[in-house]
Amino acid sequence: MIVRLVCEAEEFDFEVNSDWNILFLKQRACQLFSVDFDAYSVYLNQERLNEDRKISTCSFAEGCRIELIKRQLRNKYFVYCYVCEVVSPSLVSFICDVCGFSEFMPSVVSDITRTACGKCCHNDCQSHSATVKFICMKSADHQPTVMLRHIRRNLELIPCVACCNQHFEVLVSFCQKKSHALCLECFKSYSKEYLESGQFQLVDDLGFTLGCPAGCLDSFISDPHHFRILGKEFYSRYKDFSASRYIQMQDCVVCPVCGQIWNTFDESHSPTVNTRIPSRSQWYTCKPPMGCGSLFCAACLWHFTGIESDSTICRCDSTSAERFTHPSVLSRFWNVWRMVSVTSEERDNQDIIAKVSRPCPRCRSATEKAGGCNHIHCSVCGIDWCWVCCEPWTGDCQALHWL
Repeated sequence: MIVRLVCEAEEFDFEVNSDWNILFLKQRACQLFSVDFDAYSVYLNQERLNEDRKISTCSFAEGCRIELIKRQLRNKYFVYCYVCEVVSPSLVSFICDVCGFSEFMPSVVSDITRTACGKCCHNDCQSHSATVKFICMKSADHQPTVMLRHIRRNLELIPCVACCNQHFEVLVSFCQKKSHALCLECFKSYSKEYLESGQFQLVDDLGFTLGCPAGCLDSFISDPHHFRILGKEFYSRYKDFSASRYIQMQDCVVCPVCGQIWNTFDESHSPTVNTRIPSRSQWYTCKPPMGCGSLFCAACLWHFTGIESDSTICRCDSTSAERFTHPSVLSRFWNVWRMVSVTSEERDNQDIIAKVSRPCPRCRSATEKAGGCNHIHCSVCGIDWCWVCCEPWTGDCQALHWL
């Protein structure tokens, strides 16, 4: 097969073999044009060809134009800039650990520890170590910035595992050994869907995060700053989710008045179980001096105001008759980050939630069923339970309460 090789202003007819791969074709073409092999890429119809592919798998035709195009130097690192509030290409500066100047010539750089070995060229400084500093490309004055180690430029034409498009310039990489990555838009959709469904995982030393979408073990987003690229609203929801889920796993309760978090297992740091209302075991007193002294229900966060005209029956009891003895399903961890007195609008919203949802028997998370069978799987604590009897799912539920 005869093709037309093009490199800048030169062109040659060249015979190729369909059994060759693109790498071998590139070697022959670079010899023909006397250019640097490492500085060029092979393109067909303005599409860069992967060097591992065989010519037989490409859309080569008799007389087609094969172009050698010089590679452009592009940024390898990306940062999240708090000033720009976007993912930005990063410039790298090496700050000497001794004199503090950036006149350092690195020889070995570690991306993980963000340190470098080499030689400082400032005056008579004899330092051989430096710290790697990542700077927003738009301005060196933009601070702070955080290096996003999972975001990298797609120089190897790795396809997104969700949309299968390999032509995105920037990817979010999960596991480099298997080349599993998502484009930025698919990563945003993946994060939103998993946060909505409560499928973020708690990983030691990482917190709540996302795993590889292909299911690879031990492949997680290691820095929560990656979730900032979805915007302030999403990141705020992510923080709320992480805090409430962690508190839930520690079996703690939160005072709805002052926001004090209490561990119910630690007697020295637990609220007092109040017996003024014997029908409720979830009633606690937020003990001073750490707490505010309020009397509250840990299930629905209703609290006694001290006004004589106020009922001493919380929503858990007041709604039990009309809801077939199901207690209130309002989360015990409402508004974990900023505890404020509940407004009238919030009370109305809580009442609506109490009427349309039922509690998980283990973690008491509000659960709404929109059709389907009565077998419920809690996305918060993972228990399987019955919508009819609000108890853990059993063989009797399978036989009597399936539909």
